[in-house]
Order: sequence, then structure tokens, then C-alpha cells
Amino acid sequence: MGCCKKKDLATEAAKVAAETSRHCSRAAKQAAHGHHGHHVKCKKAIGLVVVGLVAAAVLEELKKHPENRDWHGFIGGVIPYDFRVPTPGKIIRNLWNPEGPVVSPKTFGVGWDPNVGRIVTEAIALPDLIADEHSHNHDDDVEYEVRAS
Repeated sequence: MGCCKKKDLATEAAKVAAETSRHCSRAAKQAAHGHHGHHVKCKKAIGLVVVGLVAAAVLEELKKHPENRDWHGFIGGVIPYDFRVPTPGKIIRNLWNPEGPVVSPKTFGVGWDPNVGRIVTEAIALPDLIADEHSHNHDDDVEYEVRAS
């Protein structure tokens, strides 16, 4: 498959995911008001997107020469996949890496995993950031008041 076709596949997957997200957001609101039929449709749509992404990842691997199949890579150069058996070290690196990004490629499967280590680190730092911002804004007010006198 050529580079442009891979990008088209990723673009189409992104469009389907965005449409599913919009549909599911509407379905969640309707379910809250007693319209449960849309909730079922939403779950089915998400399931179809997941099955489609897994199929696309497997197809990427099957197109490779058998010697070159490593069962990890990117769908259309965008969406990561990894079907290798995860090691304990890999699980820890992906899920608990305080210095890493907020999300990392899936430990097993298609998509991304949350980096809980980074999220916790950011959450712990949040009160200090808010306090610093508050004191910084407060200092600006004091300077203005002194100048106005």
C-alpha cells in the first residue's frame, strides 16, 4: 500500500472516530433522558471502529514479508499498534513514566494508553501551579494599587 493510501486510511479512521464521538456524545445525553436505544448504537459503533482498526493493523503486518513481520507499528503512519506479548518492564514504562508524555502507544492492542505516572505527577503539581499563578496575579494587583496611589 502506498504512502498516500495509508494516510487516506488513517484519515478515514480519524473521521469515523470523530463521527462516532459526536454520535456517542449525543447518545449519552439522550440516554440520560431515557432514550437507551442510542446507547446501544453507540456501543456498536465503537465496537466496529475498534474491529476496523485491529483489522487494519493485522492487514499492515500481513502485507509484510513473513520474515519482516514484527507485529508492531502504525496504521497509516498515525495510529500505533502492538500485538507482541507485553513484558512487565514494558507495562511499567508505558503506564508509569512520570517524565513521559500523557499518553503512550498501547501496551497491547491498537491506540494509546494513559501514562498514569505523568497524570499523577501533573495532578500533584497542580495546586502549586495554581498557587503560583494566584500569587503572581495578586502581586500584579498590588503593584497597580501602589502606582495608582
